[in-house]
Amino acid sequence: MDAVRSAIEAGQLRPNHVARLRQVIRAALVEDGQPVRDSDDSGSGGGDR
Repeated sequence: MDAVRSAIEAGQLRPNHVARLRQVIRAALVEDGQPVRDSDDSGSGGGDR
């Protein structure tokens, strides 16, 4: 998510775009059979807010 965060800071992405991307990625993972934890971003990505 660091690339996404830097794009937001550069003004290229708005936070609501990120929420939409997260939904799309989560749906793709579920279709692929991957276990998906429904947590906001905590525990993955390694970045502190």
